[in-house]
Amino acid sequence: MALSGIDPDKPINAISKAERKGLLGLLKNLRFSIEGLEGFDQAIVTAGGVSVKEVNPSTMASKLVKNLYFAGEILDVDALTGGYNIQIALSTGYLAGKNI
Repeated sequence: MALSGIDPDKPINAISKAERKGLLGLLKNLRFSIEGLEGFDQAIVTAGGVSVKEVNPSTMASKLVKNLYFAGEILDVDALTGGYNIQIALSTGYLAGKNI
């Protein structure tokens, strides 16, 4: 809210149309800078879910159920991501979307 310039104590029904449009523009164009990775103690691990042995890694299609695709944290993937598992989510999501 600090970036939007909207008073955080302002009731939501009092936010003007112009303020909502400004907030939407801010959110759609918000940029982040990743400055490094955290250690293993901060890593996010996804254990459980759909076995990668049951998924075609080129398409993210299920090997067991026709026209079923998987992406992201539904998959049983353990990796040293340093807290940034977004790459797996984006890459698998891209492959699944491209092949649906």
